[in-house]
Amino acid sequence: MSGLATEKCVLNVAGKKFCIRRSLLQRFPSTRLATLTTSSEEYDSSTAEFYYDRNPTMMHCVLDLYRTGEFHIPSNMCTVAVRREMEFWEISEDMVADCCWKSFSVHVHDKEVQKKIQETFKEDIDLMYTKETSLKQVIWLTMENPEYSFVAKVWNIMYLIFISVAIVVFCLFNEPMFRVKIHRDNNGSTSNQSTYDDTTTLGMLMNTLPNPYLYVIDNICLVFFTLEIVIRLTVCPNKLRFFKHPLNILDIFLIVVMWTVFIIDRFPEVSNDSSDVKRVETFLRLCFSLRIFRVLHFGKRSQTMKILILTFKSSARELSVLMIGLAMAVLIFATLVFTTEMVLMSHTFDSIHKALWWALITMTTVGYGDYVPKSVPGQVVGSISAIIGLLILSLPIAIIASNFNVYISNVSARELRKKQTFHVATKPSTALPAGGSTGEEHPVGTAQVTKLEVKEVDDDM
Repeated sequence: MSGLATEKCVLNVAGKKFCIRRSLLQRFPSTRLATLTTSSEEYDSSTAEFYYDRNPTMMHCVLDLYRTGEFHIPSNMCTVAVRREMEFWEISEDMVADCCWKSFSVHVHDKEVQKKIQETFKEDIDLMYTKETSLKQVIWLTMENPEYSFVAKVWNIMYLIFISVAIVVFCLFNEPMFRVKIHRDNNGSTSNQSTYDDTTTLGMLMNTLPNPYLYVIDNICLVFFTLEIVIRLTVCPNKLRFFKHPLNILDIFLIVVMWTVFIIDRFPEVSNDSSDVKRVETFLRLCFSLRIFRVLHFGKRSQTMKILILTFKSSARELSVLMIGLAMAVLIFATLVFTTEMVLMSHTFDSIHKALWWALITMTTVGYGDYVPKSVPGQVVGSISAIIGLLILSLPIAIIASNFNVYISNVSARELRKKQTFHVATKPSTALPAGGSTGEEHPVGTAQVTKLEVKEVDDDM
């Protein structure tokens, strides 16, 4: 075999020597060690060794691959470091032993988790970490990022308070005790009256006016949200991205609807003289219920809510299995209880859709009690369905809880790493360069690291 090393192959890995027969290295021709020759750049003719400046800890596992045919991963090494060593020694992932595959594949899942967290918690605009910040950028970051400054925290608290007040006012608007009946005088003017005769909810809402005090509070919130959306739209660096956000579209739609209704309220004779305008007004008032979706702003500004949303997204497969299993069980038990009650003339369910309703409520442990099997066989079916429902609902809970723990722990570690990185980046450096004098120009110290560099360090985590 011309040009090949001797049968005894000596490997010097970072000063630690390993010996192995060349015949064993030929078991896996596609790996780096199988292609060693005396002409290799790693070969040292003076010592007859192949030198590699790599981690010697991994060499026991690498050489065991040639001896046993399986690659085992040391438990005291990071999976990322193991992957890098495998890439260097040209060992494919297929060679990893089955007993070590679980721990080896955890790295892939961790990287996916970190990537999702990075995408979710990434600032909408990275202007926060630029060296120069204009007034528009400061306003935008103050309104969008609660962590930007103390003023930003105060603003976001105030914004959430206005959202809470607006939602509470909306709920009180639908209470009869906070409505006053519309009464028209002979001259066409309106006056308030504390009683009304409407029996339907829609008729009550359309033929009454909200409490004057609540109406004023609602208009104050309307003015606040109008100014907020106008300012954010003005200072937003990316208008296209702004209009693509669902919450921004919802806010603009609600503001247009509420101002339209406000104008109609100022001119009541317009809606009274035209049935078409009245129908439009009815539709617009029904759109007021969309204001409840403003609670989603809490999720946009709350770290815990973002983690919860991430958990549900990552648990989509488990939730799908839950829904499919529950749907199958509901169909089965609804059919059984409907047939049982029908054969025994209990007359509990006069249609199958009521049996489906009963099965769903029973299996989800809600149990309204509006439909109850009266026969003994029907009650047996009901008991079994309740037990099966508990089992179906409990199985995915552990997986979902595990996903939540994974995300919350990764987010906590990310925040801690960010604080440590920022602390190191802002700590002044007092050491002089080796061999230098006080008159020489110092290298850039950590005190001179910009926020942009801090961001780049954090993104690499």
